[in-house]
Amino acid sequence: MYTELDGMKFFKTNDAYVQAVLRAGGIPVLLPVTTTIEEYEQYAESLDGLLIPGGADVSPSFYGEEPVPEVTVIHRNDDAFEFALVRKMAQLNKPILGICRGHQVINVAFGGSLYQDLPSQYGKKQCHCQSSTIRSEPFHTVTLKPESRVAEIFGDTVLETNTFHHQAVKEAAPSFHVVGTAKDGVVEAIEHESKFIVGLQWHPEGMAVEYPQFQKIFNALVAEAEKCKK
Repeated sequence: MYTELDGMKFFKTNDAYVQAVLRAGGIPVLLPVTTTIEEYEQYAESLDGLLIPGGADVSPSFYGEEPVPEVTVIHRNDDAFEFALVRKMAQLNKPILGICRGHQVINVAFGGSLYQDLPSQYGKKQCHCQSSTIRSEPFHTVTLKPESRVAEIFGDTVLETNTFHHQAVKEAAPSFHVVGTAKDGVVEAIEHESKFIVGLQWHPEGMAVEYPQFQKIFNALVAEAEKCKK
């Protein structure tokens, strides 16, 4: 994602992602957004794996809807770039992990849809947006399907996760399975039926130091990426 200051654009990401990848033995590379096919194809060819982090809302135009009043910040160029990059990485059979917005990007990129705003469209059934001052704090439970890749990675079928979102997966994309849900039914994890393409709605990078179980997803991503080098 990026910010603008004094007319200049700055690309940035949370250092927690960087540290999680480093702990897993990977080499993190920050990718500036590009708008040309040649550039994102070069990215995909040179990378061994892809992590799509959190960020702004995904534009509802990409799944055929107009924005509801609660959607106020979108960046269509970012969306289009990440969709193209995700699809190319999948075509090359390289592993992909999406976190929060990244989880939603994966779903929309492959034909799924989103709840634009959970409180107004799904209902206020439980909290899905805890205070940002307690990012490592477990906040609600997520139940994983026992036979899923995600459950195998974490070594458990019930996790206590943090939560920072108002959008969520509505209809899962074709070839993807919903493998994790909150108590109120909100989709918390999806995975491709055969490829290593995983989306998580919570932020494991924010919990991985205090709760090492959450480091496992980054270890798995880097392990899969290593296979692409052989």
